[in-house]
Amino acid sequence: MVIQDEEGAFVSARVLHFEGQLVVKEAEAACLLDAMRWVRLLGNRSVEFESDAKCVVDALHSYVLDVTEFGSILNLCRVILVGENNFRLSLFGDK
Repeated sequence: MVIQDEEGAFVSARVLHFEGQLVVKEAEAACLLDAMRWVRLLGNRSVEFESDAKCVVDALHSYVLDVTEFGSILNLCRVILVGENNFRLSLFGDK
């Protein structure tokens, strides 16, 4: 994960390691959740998250009930997105 300022300059980075095996979309969603928690912990309140995982971005923008592990992670992301009015999520490259 990389944090950049509004001009795209490097601010900070973080690497994650997960034990066990996750399917790709679960890992992508878990990384997004960790990124949201991380920037909130750092005190950032106006953040544009970009992800190249279309399945995660699309799923977060829809509200189809998903009772899988993937859906549980998405619900935690949604709680943060709803609670932080200035957090936005978009597909990388969609500007």
